[in-house]
Amino acid sequence: MPKEEKFTKEKGEITFQKSSISKLTIAVAILSFFAAFLLGIIFAPYIREWGQETFPNLPIWSEEFEEEMEEHAQEENTVEMEETVSELLEDTIETVTGDAITAEVPGGWDIIEYMDGDGTDMVVGGGTTYTGLTGVEIVNADDEVVFRMKAVDGIGFVGCGDYAIFEDDNDSYYQEQVNANNEVGTTMTEHDYTNATYSEFEWLGTTIRRIGSTYYYDTVEGNNYFEPPCVPSLITLEGLYFVSSGGYTGEAYSYGLTNLAVSSEYETVDQILESMEVI
Repeated sequence: MPKEEKFTKEKGEITFQKSSISKLTIAVAILSFFAAFLLGIIFAPYIREWGQETFPNLPIWSEEFEEEMEEHAQEENTVEMEETVSELLEDTIETVTGDAITAEVPGGWDIIEYMDGDGTDMVVGGGTTYTGLTGVEIVNADDEVVFRMKAVDGIGFVGCGDYAIFEDDNDSYYQEQVNANNEVGTTMTEHDYTNATYSEFEWLGTTIRRIGSTYYYDTVEGNNYFEPPCVPSLITLEGLYFVSSGGYTGEAYSYGLTNLAVSSEYETVDQILESMEVI
């Protein structure tokens, strides 16, 4: 079993400001629950007195039975309260705003933004420093990192090692990748998704398709084809970048779901990415 990755604060982490119109709803619901609970406590002695006079022979009036029922009621109230709060949080949508991006997340979820070289281990080391957005993490309600982006610098690729074929593939684009591989002697791994079901959404102007836990994106927007990247784990997004101390402006980020993300959370992550905007 993979080792769990819990969210820990690091240098360079940007704390997002949250705003939500649903917090009042949560407060009212919680106060209503407590009010009903207190009313039950207040009127319980009167109900008990009436019951003892009307049905004196019932075993429920014994001290042992009363203690057992009180303990059971306390346990049920605690569980019910926890479930109520949890359900209300799940239905709440909050807007989180950092230094570079803003997005909408469910209640209890969060986005962690890293700047100036933090949040990534995929850049040039040594004396090179960076400014700008260099990492993003999406954290679920259990404080687990379920999605991660890292700035990438100093890594290159030759040929097309990975190719996803959808029903709207462009034959000419595909042949270009095959020809490029033949020139450098690279073998292409093809994934046939022509009959596959996938999730599709827009992320900062880029068309994204997700098959299971794997993301692909359209490298050429504005036509009737889906022309996938040869390295699907790397992406450039409009408005996101970082600058090295050597003057290089980088726009490439590695990205993807982590091994802590479960299938029921995939669509939630999709929706967060789709809501994202550059400040």
